[in-house]
Amino acid sequence: MKAAFVDPDLKVTLKDVPIPQPTGSVHPNLHSKDITNACRDEILIKNVCAAMNPKDFKVPLWFGNTVIEGSDVSGTIASLGPDVTEFSVGEKVGAYLRIGRDGGYAEYSLCPASTAFKIPGNVSFEEASTVGLAGMTAALGLFAPDRLALESTPFNPTTGEKAVPIVIYGASSSVGAYALQLAKLAGLYTIAVAGKGLPYVESLHCADVLIDYRKGEQATIDAIQNAVKEKFGQNAKLEYAYDAISENGSMQLLAKAMNNKGKIAIVLPRDPTHKLRQVSTSNDQLGFQDVPESVQTVESSVPSAHDKDKEFARKYFVLFGRLLAEGLFKPNRPRVLKGGLLGTQEGLQLLKNGQVSAEKLVVRIADTEGLNA
Repeated sequence: MKAAFVDPDLKVTLKDVPIPQPTGSVHPNLHSKDITNACRDEILIKNVCAAMNPKDFKVPLWFGNTVIEGSDVSGTIASLGPDVTEFSVGEKVGAYLRIGRDGGYAEYSLCPASTAFKIPGNVSFEEASTVGLAGMTAALGLFAPDRLALESTPFNPTTGEKAVPIVIYGASSSVGAYALQLAKLAGLYTIAVAGKGLPYVESLHCADVLIDYRKGEQATIDAIQNAVKEKFGQNAKLEYAYDAISENGSMQLLAKAMNNKGKIAIVLPRDPTHKLRQVSTSNDQLGFQDVPESVQTVESSVPSAHDKDKEFARKYFVLFGRLLAEGLFKPNRPRVLKGGLLGTQEGLQLLKNGQVSAEKLVVRIADTEGLNA
């Protein structure tokens, strides 16, 4: 099969590699070494689309390796591991792949069955490819026991007087849009903060309050605090936030909105000197004061969906498929790039330059020149 390898300069090269198999065989790459797959609960997907995430440019820069990137795909099941019972060959699925092990910029990808969902008839391959990593990042940050651990979930939503407020900062981002929808499905009082993507956020019909951060830090803080007080009383305070940006002062702003006491789910490490932050789009990671220790930050850390949070992930991926079918959960808006797998090179630069907002970059595998050469 053809696969797109991304080098540390974000140059993309197509190479021929063996098709991986969900039967305990050895499959390629993966961070410059072969890994023997001993899992029996995998599915092999013939990819139709691959979606792109910011980690796709950060990881090659961080590790300095040339790898098959991509963690989100959609396609049809080509084969099944011997322990897979919930899927059938030929079914349409969307999937979140194991970071550092399976690559989505390829004709075929392996995926644990626990992080795949059946694509309903009302959702396209392009749309389905946007769900996996971002949707699971949102779900873990909001509901996993060692993250925000909100008592209200889409499985047992709260109603009326028992609702609690939560800020979704960066609500027009891929993760933020899913966090907003899941929070609303859980019955939370949602305060959405975004910039030029506000019309997109409004179109989701999940925000109780919309706030434009472009009006400035203090205006944003005041708007958040006023929204909480107007709904819950003058003594009410914000206790929870989901920061889908986690850079350029967003954590510090949320801490102030909480009066320096609360809990924030974040998508990047709190430490501004961490490698993953140093390859982000920010030019000034050290220009902001520390977040007070009285504010607890918890990393969403989506790789745990393939480890300790495997059963949590399995439950939510089934839910994603059901909610999509019922029209209660909207996928990100896909922006299809030209060139198929080779189009990922343009996409990586767009992500690195911070030029993606209120949409998800997607490539169609069949658009790749020379695919059948």
